[in-house]
Amino acid sequence: MEITLVDGIKDGHKYELVLVDGKETPMYVASRLLTNTDRERGLGIFNGGNTWFEKGDMRATFEFEYAKFGTPEYVDVLRKRIAEVRNWVQNLDYEHSISFQVPDP
Repeated sequence: MEITLVDGIKDGHKYELVLVDGKETPMYVASRLLTNTDRERGLGIFNGGNTWFEKGDMRATFEFEYAKFGTPEYVDVLRKRIAEVRNWVQNLDYEHSISFQVPDP
């Protein structure tokens, strides 16, 4: 998967885009693809700060360092963020089970 980060100013407004394999993709969707999670809330993997992720029934909160979007140092920071979340997901082995009895009629 190829990720392209685009930022700029158009008509006086700043914008930041994430392209996944050349296609503009919402940041939260790209984050799920990169981290193999089901959901993210907070400032997000692309913005840094306090963000939580869900995978199945499990949730974890991460505090990501800040880096300016689109700079060479940002790519390194983003790789570290992705690795940290992927490591958490990889170590999530769990199993849920519930048993109960019902009296015969």
